[in-house]
Amino acid sequence: MSHESKMRSFIDGIEGYIDGIETQLDTMNTNLGAMALMLGRKLNAAPSTFNTAAADSNLTLGAVYDYLGKLYKYVQFKDAVTYVAGHTLHAASVDGLAVTNDSAGGSSVAPLICVGIATRVHTEDYYGFMQVSGVVDVVCDGSVAAGESVTTGTDGVADTMADGVEEQVFGTALEADSGSPVVAAVWLKGLV
Repeated sequence: MSHESKMRSFIDGIEGYIDGIETQLDTMNTNLGAMALMLGRKLNAAPSTFNTAAADSNLTLGAVYDYLGKLYKYVQFKDAVTYVAGHTLHAASVDGLAVTNDSAGGSSVAPLICVGIATRVHTEDYYGFMQVSGVVDVVCDGSVAAGESVTTGTDGVADTMADGVEEQVFGTALEADSGSPVVAAVWLKGLV
């Protein structure tokens, strides 16, 4: 192989490497663009003020919105178990557009997996926001200590993680649960 063909082969290899990097950069830019679009959605009113019988035409069902540095997802609330601010929520549809706090029945399609936290007392079949990032007061069962990983329990109430259910963890308690209702500040993770 001549010196010239070795150089051509070397240059072709570098060009292929550069093409691969350009493809990765394009993918990263696409992902960053989607993230910027998601984070560009800002609420002008507190998420807890939304509880409407019909979907708000100014909002996108299933979209994530920012309010004061925390993220909230616009969804429909299903089932008749009385909602309380701080309840854990489960998917009530496979497309993620509806949620429920009813882990014992109802329309839950994944009763052991928390997808968000209720921001208020929601009305069945109404539309509103669930919190999906940041720190939030979560209704607990009275056994949660500071620093413990939390999972969803029965009908919207959080519990401490048991052995073998690590995949169900949705946050970390920043304090022991207390009060009436029993709540703990929880740092949410993995819900967005």
